[in-house]
Amino acid sequence: MSISYTSKEAVDVCLENEFKKNTIQFNKSYLNNHGNIGELEMLIEIVGKDINIIDNKCTEGNEWKFQMFVNFLNLVVSTYNMDLNCKFIVCINDGVQLTDKYTKFSTFGRHKSSNHIGLPDPLVSGVLTFNQKIREHLDEDIDFSQKKDGIIFRGSDTSKQRDNLLNQRLMFCIDHKDSDYIDSKITFYAHYSDDMLKNHGIKKEDITSDRTSSGDQLKYKYIAYINGNTVSGDRMMWQLASNSLLIQVKPKENEDDYIWYHSLLNSLDILPTFEEETFLEDFKEFEKKEYIEGLIKKQQYFASIILDSGFQMLYTKEALEKYNQIYNAS
Repeated sequence: MSISYTSKEAVDVCLENEFKKNTIQFNKSYLNNHGNIGELEMLIEIVGKDINIIDNKCTEGNEWKFQMFVNFLNLVVSTYNMDLNCKFIVCINDGVQLTDKYTKFSTFGRHKSSNHIGLPDPLVSGVLTFNQKIREHLDEDIDFSQKKDGIIFRGSDTSKQRDNLLNQRLMFCIDHKDSDYIDSKITFYAHYSDDMLKNHGIKKEDITSDRTSSGDQLKYKYIAYINGNTVSGDRMMWQLASNSLLIQVKPKENEDDYIWYHSLLNSLDILPTFEEETFLEDFKEFEKKEYIEGLIKKQQYFASIILDSGFQMLYTKEALEKYNQIYNAS
Protein backbone atom coordinates (compact mmCIF):
# COMPACT_ATOMS: atom_id res chain seq x y z
CA MET A 1 0.00 0.00 0.00
CA SER A 2 1.28 3.48 -0.85
CA ILE A 3 2.13 6.06 1.80
CA SER A 4 -0.85 8.27 0.85
CA TYR A 5 -3.55 5.62 1.20
CA THR A 6 -7.17 6.66 1.61
CA SER A 7 -9.60 5.80 4.39
CA LYS A 8 -11.47 3.45 2.04
CA GLU A 9 -8.26 1.63 1.10
CA ALA A 10 -7.43 1.32 4.80
CA VAL A 11 -10.89 -0.08 5.58
CA ASP A 12 -10.55 -2.65 2.79
CA VAL A 13 -7.19 -3.90 4.11
CA CYS A 14 -8.50 -4.16 7.67
CA LEU A 15 -11.67 -6.02 6.65
CA GLU A 16 -9.87 -8.43 4.36
CA ASN A 17 -7.64 -9.52 7.21
CA GLU A 18 -10.26 -9.48 9.96
CA PHE A 19 -12.59 -11.73 7.95
CA LYS A 20 -9.84 -14.01 6.64
CA LYS A 21 -10.72 -16.71 9.19
CA ASN A 22 -14.27 -16.94 10.49
CA THR A 23 -17.10 -19.34 11.29
CA ILE A 24 -19.91 -16.90 10.57
CA GLN A 25 -21.66 -19.38 8.25
CA PHE A 26 -22.32 -21.53 11.33
CA ASN A 27 -23.38 -18.67 13.61
CA LYS A 28 -27.06 -18.63 12.58
CA SER A 29 -27.78 -22.16 13.81
CA TYR A 30 -25.45 -21.72 16.79
CA LEU A 31 -26.92 -18.42 17.96
CA ASN A 32 -30.50 -19.47 17.34
CA ASN A 33 -29.83 -22.03 20.04
CA HIS A 34 -28.75 -19.07 22.13
CA GLY A 35 -25.00 -19.77 22.06
CA ASN A 36 -22.69 -19.32 25.00
CA ILE A 37 -21.74 -15.85 26.13
CA GLY A 38 -18.92 -15.03 28.52
CA GLU A 39 -18.28 -12.24 30.98
CA LEU A 40 -18.79 -8.75 29.51
CA GLU A 41 -20.36 -10.15 26.35
CA MET A 42 -23.70 -9.40 24.69
CA LEU A 43 -25.82 -11.42 22.29
CA ILE A 44 -27.32 -8.84 19.92
CA GLU A 45 -29.96 -9.14 17.22
CA ILE A 46 -30.45 -6.53 14.51
CA VAL A 47 -33.61 -6.67 12.42
CA GLY A 48 -33.78 -3.86 9.90
CA LYS A 49 -32.55 -0.93 11.98
CA ASP A 50 -33.81 -2.24 15.33
CA ILE A 51 -31.07 -3.33 17.73
CA ASN A 52 -32.00 -5.65 20.59
CA ILE A 53 -29.86 -7.14 23.34
CA ILE A 54 -31.08 -10.72 23.69
CA ASP A 55 -28.74 -11.66 26.50
CA ASN A 56 -25.71 -10.29 28.31
CA LYS A 57 -23.31 -11.00 31.13
CA CYS A 58 -22.52 -7.64 32.60
CA THR A 59 -20.54 -7.32 35.80
CA GLU A 60 -21.63 -4.68 38.29
CA GLY A 61 -20.47 -1.20 37.38
CA ASN A 62 -19.90 -1.98 33.69
CA GLU A 63 -23.42 -1.31 32.42
CA TRP A 64 -22.27 1.98 30.89
CA LYS A 65 -19.75 0.13 28.68
CA PHE A 66 -22.57 -1.92 27.17
CA GLN A 67 -24.63 1.22 26.67
CA MET A 68 -21.75 3.03 24.93
CA PHE A 69 -21.36 0.16 22.47
CA VAL A 70 -25.09 0.01 21.72
CA ASN A 71 -25.17 3.79 21.26
CA PHE A 72 -22.30 3.59 18.77
CA LEU A 73 -24.02 0.73 16.96
CA ASN A 74 -27.23 2.77 16.71
CA LEU A 75 -25.26 5.73 15.36
CA VAL A 76 -23.68 3.63 12.60
CA VAL A 77 -26.89 1.83 11.62
CA SER A 78 -28.93 5.05 11.50
CA THR A 79 -26.25 7.15 9.77
CA TYR A 80 -25.89 4.66 6.92
CA ASN A 81 -29.59 3.72 6.88
CA MET A 82 -28.61 0.08 7.20
CA ASP A 83 -30.98 -2.86 6.80
CA LEU A 84 -29.62 -5.93 8.60
CA ASN A 85 -30.96 -9.27 9.75
CA CYS A 86 -28.48 -11.11 11.97
CA LYS A 87 -27.39 -12.05 15.45
CA PHE A 88 -23.89 -11.79 16.84
CA ILE A 89 -21.97 -11.91 20.08
CA VAL A 90 -19.78 -8.93 20.95
CA CYS A 91 -17.10 -9.06 23.63
CA ILE A 92 -16.09 -5.81 25.36
CA ASN A 93 -13.77 -7.58 27.80
CA ASP A 94 -9.97 -7.69 27.55
CA GLY A 95 -10.00 -9.90 24.47
CA VAL A 96 -11.88 -13.00 23.36
CA GLN A 97 -10.63 -16.37 24.54
CA LEU A 98 -8.71 -18.22 21.84
CA THR A 99 -10.68 -21.33 22.78
CA ASP A 100 -13.95 -19.68 21.65
CA LYS A 101 -14.45 -21.23 18.22
CA TYR A 102 -17.56 -19.43 16.97
CA THR A 103 -16.75 -16.00 15.52
CA LYS A 104 -17.48 -13.05 17.78
CA PHE A 105 -16.91 -9.32 17.46
CA SER A 106 -14.31 -7.97 19.89
CA THR A 107 -13.79 -4.32 20.81
CA PHE A 108 -10.44 -5.13 22.40
CA GLY A 109 -7.70 -7.43 21.13
CA ARG A 110 -7.98 -10.98 19.95
CA HIS A 111 -5.17 -13.43 19.29
CA LYS A 112 -3.77 -13.05 15.79
CA SER A 113 -4.60 -16.68 14.94
CA SER A 114 -8.20 -16.53 16.19
CA ASN A 115 -11.27 -16.28 13.97
CA HIS A 116 -12.78 -13.32 15.80
CA ILE A 117 -13.32 -9.88 14.28
CA GLY A 118 -12.25 -6.57 15.76
CA LEU A 119 -14.47 -3.49 16.02
CA PRO A 120 -13.59 0.01 17.25
CA ASP A 121 -14.17 0.32 20.97
CA PRO A 122 -16.50 3.28 21.64
CA LEU A 123 -14.83 3.86 25.01
CA VAL A 124 -11.23 4.31 23.84
CA SER A 125 -11.65 5.07 20.14
CA GLY A 126 -14.81 7.08 20.60
CA VAL A 127 -13.58 9.24 23.46
CA LEU A 128 -10.30 9.98 21.67
CA THR A 129 -12.05 10.65 18.36
CA PHE A 130 -15.58 11.92 18.86
CA ASN A 131 -14.79 13.86 22.04
CA GLN A 132 -11.37 14.98 20.74
CA LYS A 133 -9.58 13.79 23.88
CA ILE A 134 -6.58 13.07 21.65
CA ARG A 135 -5.72 16.77 21.99
CA GLU A 136 -5.26 16.39 25.75
CA HIS A 137 -2.52 13.83 25.09
CA LEU A 138 -0.75 15.85 22.42
CA ASP A 139 -1.11 19.47 23.58
CA GLU A 140 2.16 19.24 25.53
CA ASP A 141 4.08 17.45 22.80
CA ILE A 142 7.37 18.94 21.64
CA ASP A 143 9.50 18.57 18.51
CA PHE A 144 11.42 15.29 18.19
CA SER A 145 14.77 17.10 18.20
CA GLN A 146 14.00 18.61 21.62
CA LYS A 147 13.11 15.30 23.27
CA LYS A 148 15.27 13.27 25.64
CA ASP A 149 17.32 10.63 23.84
CA GLY A 150 15.89 7.54 25.48
CA ILE A 151 13.08 4.98 25.60
CA ILE A 152 10.21 5.10 28.08
CA PHE A 153 7.61 2.51 29.04
CA ARG A 154 4.84 3.04 31.56
CA GLY A 155 1.97 0.65 32.25
CA SER A 156 0.23 -1.63 34.71
CA ASP A 157 1.44 -5.12 35.62
CA THR A 158 -1.22 -6.73 33.41
CA SER A 159 0.01 -9.07 30.71
CA LYS A 160 -0.34 -12.75 29.82
CA GLN A 161 1.28 -14.88 32.52
CA ARG A 162 4.22 -17.05 31.52
CA ASP A 163 5.44 -20.40 32.81
CA ASN A 164 7.65 -18.60 35.35
CA LEU A 165 4.48 -16.88 36.67
CA LEU A 166 5.72 -13.47 35.51
CA ASN A 167 4.80 -11.61 32.32
CA GLN A 168 6.44 -9.58 29.56
CA ARG A 169 5.87 -6.17 31.11
CA LEU A 170 7.37 -7.20 34.44
CA MET A 171 10.30 -9.00 32.83
CA PHE A 172 11.10 -6.05 30.56
CA CYS A 173 11.13 -3.71 33.56
CA ILE A 174 13.35 -6.11 35.51
CA ASP A 175 15.76 -6.59 32.60
CA HIS A 176 16.23 -2.83 32.16
CA LYS A 177 15.97 -1.60 35.75
CA ASP A 178 19.62 -0.44 35.72
CA SER A 179 19.58 0.98 32.19
CA ASP A 180 20.55 4.61 31.60
CA TYR A 181 18.72 4.58 28.25
CA ILE A 182 15.50 2.65 28.93
CA ASP A 183 13.18 4.05 31.60
CA SER A 184 10.71 1.19 32.09
CA LYS A 185 8.39 1.14 35.07
CA ILE A 186 5.11 -0.31 36.36
CA THR A 187 2.65 2.34 37.52
CA PHE A 188 -0.20 0.19 38.86
CA TYR A 189 -0.38 -3.33 40.30
CA ALA A 190 -3.62 -5.13 39.47
CA HIS A 191 -2.26 -8.65 39.89
CA TYR A 192 1.07 -8.86 41.70
CA SER A 193 1.00 -8.19 45.43
CA ASP A 194 4.08 -7.14 47.40
CA ASP A 195 4.42 -10.70 48.69
CA MET A 196 4.24 -12.18 45.20
CA LEU A 197 6.98 -9.85 43.97
CA LYS A 198 9.08 -10.63 47.04
CA ASN A 199 8.70 -14.38 46.42
CA HIS A 200 10.10 -13.82 42.93
CA GLY A 201 13.06 -11.92 44.37
CA ILE A 202 11.87 -8.65 42.83
CA LYS A 203 12.40 -5.35 44.62
CA LYS A 204 9.23 -3.44 43.91
CA GLU A 205 10.94 -0.07 44.17
CA ASP A 206 13.31 -1.03 41.31
CA ILE A 207 10.50 -1.38 38.77
CA THR A 208 7.83 1.01 40.06
CA SER A 209 6.96 4.60 39.24
CA ASP A 210 4.13 6.96 40.04
CA ARG A 211 1.65 7.49 37.23
CA THR A 212 3.39 9.37 34.42
CA SER A 213 1.30 11.76 32.32
CA SER A 214 1.23 11.48 28.55
CA GLY A 215 3.00 14.85 28.43
CA ASP A 216 5.91 13.55 30.51
CA GLN A 217 6.12 10.38 28.41
CA LEU A 218 6.26 12.50 25.26
CA LYS A 219 9.44 14.15 26.50
CA TYR A 220 11.22 10.99 25.30
CA LYS A 221 12.18 10.37 21.69
CA TYR A 222 11.00 6.76 21.85
CA ILE A 223 8.01 5.11 23.54
CA ALA A 224 7.99 1.34 24.03
CA TYR A 225 4.71 -0.49 23.53
CA ILE A 226 4.13 -3.80 25.37
CA ASN A 227 0.83 -5.70 25.26
CA GLY A 228 -1.10 -5.90 28.51
CA ASN A 229 -3.91 -8.41 28.94
CA THR A 230 -4.49 -7.61 25.29
CA VAL A 231 -3.79 -4.72 22.89
CA SER A 232 -4.07 -1.24 24.40
CA GLY A 233 -5.85 0.44 21.51
CA ASP A 234 -6.13 3.91 23.04
CA ARG A 235 -2.50 3.99 24.17
CA MET A 236 -1.26 2.97 20.73
CA MET A 237 -3.45 5.57 19.01
CA TRP A 238 -2.17 8.68 20.79
CA GLN A 239 1.42 7.45 20.82
CA LEU A 240 1.36 6.90 17.05
CA ALA A 241 -0.04 10.41 16.63
CA SER A 242 2.76 12.01 18.62
CA ASN A 243 6.18 13.41 17.68
CA SER A 244 7.86 10.46 19.41
CA LEU A 245 8.52 7.17 17.66
CA LEU A 246 6.47 4.22 18.91
CA ILE A 247 8.44 0.98 19.04
CA GLN A 248 7.27 -2.44 20.20
CA VAL A 249 8.65 -5.24 22.32
CA LYS A 250 7.85 -8.32 20.25
CA PRO A 251 5.28 -10.50 22.03
CA LYS A 252 5.71 -14.25 22.27
CA GLU A 253 3.38 -16.38 20.14
CA ASN A 254 0.67 -16.80 22.80
CA GLU A 255 0.84 -13.08 23.67
CA ASP A 256 0.45 -11.78 20.10
CA ASP A 257 -2.96 -10.10 20.10
CA TYR A 258 -4.34 -7.94 17.29
CA ILE A 259 -6.77 -5.05 17.42
CA TRP A 260 -9.10 -4.06 14.57
CA TYR A 261 -6.52 -1.91 12.75
CA HIS A 262 -3.51 -4.15 13.45
CA SER A 263 -3.33 -5.83 10.05
CA LEU A 264 -3.11 -2.43 8.35
CA LEU A 265 -0.43 -1.29 10.78
CA ASN A 266 1.64 -4.41 10.15
CA SER A 267 1.22 -4.23 6.37
CA LEU A 268 2.74 -0.74 6.35
CA ASP A 269 5.86 -1.82 8.29
CA ILE A 270 5.87 1.38 10.36
CA LEU A 271 6.00 -0.09 13.90
CA PRO A 272 9.62 -1.13 14.60
CA THR A 273 9.53 -4.31 16.68
CA PHE A 274 12.42 -5.89 18.54
CA GLU A 275 12.94 -9.19 20.33
CA GLU A 276 12.64 -8.93 24.09
CA GLU A 277 15.97 -10.66 24.78
CA THR A 278 18.05 -8.39 22.51
CA PHE A 279 15.82 -5.33 22.56
CA LEU A 280 18.35 -2.56 23.18
CA GLU A 281 21.07 -4.00 20.92
CA ASP A 282 18.59 -4.47 18.05
CA PHE A 283 17.14 -1.01 18.58
CA LYS A 284 20.58 0.63 18.45
CA GLU A 285 21.33 -1.10 15.13
CA PHE A 286 17.97 0.01 13.78
CA GLU A 287 18.56 3.61 14.92
CA LYS A 288 21.78 3.81 12.90
CA LYS A 289 20.06 2.86 9.65
CA GLU A 290 16.61 4.47 9.76
CA TYR A 291 15.46 8.00 9.06
CA ILE A 292 13.54 8.28 12.33
CA GLU A 293 11.65 11.51 11.67
CA GLY A 294 10.42 10.17 8.32
CA LEU A 295 9.10 7.08 10.09
CA ILE A 296 7.36 9.28 12.67
CA LYS A 297 5.55 11.10 9.85
CA LYS A 298 4.31 7.73 8.54
CA GLN A 299 3.04 6.81 12.01
CA GLN A 300 1.31 10.18 12.30
CA TYR A 301 -0.40 9.76 8.94
CA PHE A 302 -1.60 6.31 10.00
CA ALA A 303 -2.93 7.79 13.26
CA SER A 304 -4.75 10.54 11.34
CA ILE A 305 -6.61 7.83 9.41
CA ILE A 306 -7.64 5.60 12.32
CA LEU A 307 -8.51 8.49 14.63
CA ASP A 308 -10.97 9.88 12.12
CA SER A 309 -14.58 9.31 13.19
CA GLY A 310 -15.65 8.78 9.59
CA PHE A 311 -13.10 5.99 9.20
CA GLN A 312 -14.24 4.24 12.37
CA MET A 313 -17.89 4.46 11.35
CA LEU A 314 -17.20 3.31 7.78
CA TYR A 315 -15.17 0.36 9.03
CA THR A 316 -17.93 -0.65 11.47
CA LYS A 317 -20.63 -0.27 8.81
CA GLU A 318 -18.77 -2.44 6.31
CA ALA A 319 -17.88 -5.03 8.97
CA LEU A 320 -21.57 -5.34 9.90
CA GLU A 321 -22.59 -5.63 6.25
CA LYS A 322 -19.97 -8.27 5.53
CA TYR A 323 -20.97 -10.24 8.63
CA ASN A 324 -24.65 -9.96 7.68
CA GLN A 325 -23.96 -11.21 4.15
CA ILE A 326 -22.05 -14.30 5.30
CA TYR A 327 -24.51 -14.96 8.14
CA ASN A 328 -27.50 -15.04 5.77
CA ALA A 329 -25.76 -16.99 3.01
CA SER A 330 -25.83 -20.17 5.10
